[in-house]
Amino acid sequence: MVLANHDRGEQRRLRLGERLRREHRVYPITADPADELIGVRAVREALAGLEPNDREVLELTVWEQLAPREIAVALDLSPQVVRARD
Repeated sequence: MVLANHDRGEQRRLRLGERLRREHRVYPITADPADELIGVRAVREALAGLEPNDREVLELTVWEQLAPREIAVALDLSPQVVRARD
């Protein structure tokens, strides 16, 4: 009885291992999540190095997807100044 239980458990482990290998082939790991954190840190450092006005123009352009004329109105600047900072 003990040996039969051991054999059944071993067979279940083997089937599970095979199933995991098949699924891994279907859904391969393509990126390391740590790479994204490195990228986020680099973006934050780059933004921190900008002048506040330049950073605000960039954030409004990229994150809010505002056009230069919209940013100019929001920040009380000329569209040419916004385009130069963009």
